[in-house]
Amino acid sequence: MAHQTSSASATSRTAARQWQSTPAVDGHAGVHWACALAPVLVPAPDPIPDSLVGHLNLLKPASGIEIETSGADRINLLGVQVAADAPLPAPLVDSWVRSTDAFAIYKPSDSRRLRTTTQWRLLDPPADGQSAAGEIVTIELVVSTQTSRVTSDGATAGICRLPAPGLRAGWFLDGELHWSEAEAIGSLQKAWANLPPTSICCLLCPASVAGGSLGILVRRDEARHLFLATDPAQDGDQITRLTTWFFPTQIEKGVLHRGRIRAILGRPDTNQHWIAAAAAVFAAEPPLLQ
Repeated sequence: MAHQTSSASATSRTAARQWQSTPAVDGHAGVHWACALAPVLVPAPDPIPDSLVGHLNLLKPASGIEIETSGADRINLLGVQVAADAPLPAPLVDSWVRSTDAFAIYKPSDSRRLRTTTQWRLLDPPADGQSAAGEIVTIELVVSTQTSRVTSDGATAGICRLPAPGLRAGWFLDGELHWSEAEAIGSLQKAWANLPPTSICCLLCPASVAGGSLGILVRRDEARHLFLATDPAQDGDQITRLTTWFFPTQIEKGVLHRGRIRAILGRPDTNQHWIAAAAAVFAAEPPLLQ
């Protein structure tokens, strides 16, 4: 049975949910951060952690937020591939943390001459009853880029590594959430090209993180392409890699481009309700600068 929390204790957890610096690694201080994201929903074998912990290494933006579950599994949420060629390093030129937001600026040394700013945000619970529907925590990645060349390739990928079992795909459109009955990978990529710009792509991984369900939301008007691929994990389990491509392949100097992805952890018994509520909130927001 999921743990029950009072409104006071929930408020306390929200207030304490901030990025905290961890000890320096390999001589780099101030670039490794951790945050207690949410209480564990279902009792796990000893030792039982007090909360799910997300780790963010700004020197490895493609790994995004690595979440430790109660077992040996790891998932990665909201990573950013800032270099055109993945093996190239992503030079970190500046970083800072402001309460619930972690910022980093990268300037890869490839020929595109992009300057990419990433912001990992721990969003406050909505005031419209969405938390009562079962949402525990929402994390948002906002990525911005511009180039110092007259024209350049601005394509930037957001990366998530998700639990594959039971993955469902759907889209929120005209106030309703429509789930595909087909296999997620094929159905989502086929539908994406034909979705209107006002729609929200929804991915749901049921009961996948310490007993909680994980949802991913992407706005059609802020992302160009979505790709899903299933890869073997190190322990033999299957994981699904979601690659979200932002920004045109030809951008101009002086023009700023911006896009975002949201990841939500919520109760497994009400996941149909909170992911629909979260998609409705996301759809009602104005698009970012494009």
